[in-house]
Amino acid sequence: MAGWSSYTNGNDGTFLTEFGTTGYRIINKESRNGMYRNFNLVNSGTYTFSARFRYRTGTAANNGATVYISNYGASDTAGVLNKTIVGEWQYVSHTVNVTSPTNVYFYLISYGGNYGAATDFSTWDVTMPQIEFKDHRTPYTNSTRTATQGLLDTLGNYTVDITNMSYDANATMVFDGIDDYVNTNYPVQDQANWTMSAWIYDTKANGGYRSIIQVNLA
Repeated sequence: MAGWSSYTNGNDGTFLTEFGTTGYRIINKESRNGMYRNFNLVNSGTYTFSARFRYRTGTAANNGATVYISNYGASDTAGVLNKTIVGEWQYVSHTVNVTSPTNVYFYLISYGGNYGAATDFSTWDVTMPQIEFKDHRTPYTNSTRTATQGLLDTLGNYTVDITNMSYDANATMVFDGIDDYVNTNYPVQDQANWTMSAWIYDTKANGGYRSIIQVNLA
């Protein structure tokens, strides 16, 4: 997060997150606080702005924290974190059509309530801001993604291979029902106890074979 500047009431400095990334911490700050940075996006088009937030506490009048975009060719707009999720990291993203790509402002801020009112506070952490030239959010990488970068293990211990997958127009993974699969390359045989879970949106009500996980022990 190099190059970000303090915004209005500021922040409480950086810390090392459990992901190994630099995070900013905001403790009981007034309505407008956080950090910002301006970017030259070169091309016009659809961009997705995102970051990972951890909400701790705050007043009902304050929105908690936001991904806030300004000076991109339209009115300021933002994506807001879910204040019912306390103490856990959550992704916040917002997609906009950028028509003025030069000097776009990307804010990671909290605002709302009465500006300057000490009671309208919010406490939160933020890390891994990202801008992508598409209308979907993908894992945090700094270069072109390969078949082993489209999905990333959070701790970076294992490579997830998505070579055998299909994709829709938004580059979202779609299982074709024939031969698509994701290979996590996770050595489960080395673990005495383990759990794997997944959310699945089923688009076909047929009697075909389905599984969340398959382990080849041969």
